[in-house]
Amino acid sequence: MAWEAFAAIQLPAARHMKPLALRDHAREILQAVSKDISTPQSRETQTEKSLGLAPISSGAPETAAQTHGFLRAKSGFDINQLAAEYRAFAPAFFVYGTMTLSRKACIWTALFASMRQLTRRLPNP
Repeated sequence: MAWEAFAAIQLPAARHMKPLALRDHAREILQAVSKDISTPQSRETQTEKSLGLAPISSGAPETAAQTHGFLRAKSGFDINQLAAEYRAFAPAFFVYGTMTLSRKACIWTALFASMRQLTRRLPNP
């Protein structure tokens, strides 16, 4: 997977990480983003999510993105490396030929919402 290969070059943090650790949570994050873009949403909801303002249910279980962000931070990844990793993850959604601009926007919105979840577990600088 391209995402795993990209994560492997995020040095020095990834230097000693095994392939399984590099691709951790990829499947769960892909599934969550796919579910999100398949769920009908109002334009208002899409806008809120794209701005990081989506409501968070209190007591909701930790997401794969949150766990992923926490473990990456523990491994020494910084926020710039995490953002770059998510950019590298995006092409997985665009391999199926042509898409409307609206569909691409939905994918990016879902990825940004996932990244927002990821950053919630990062320690404050």
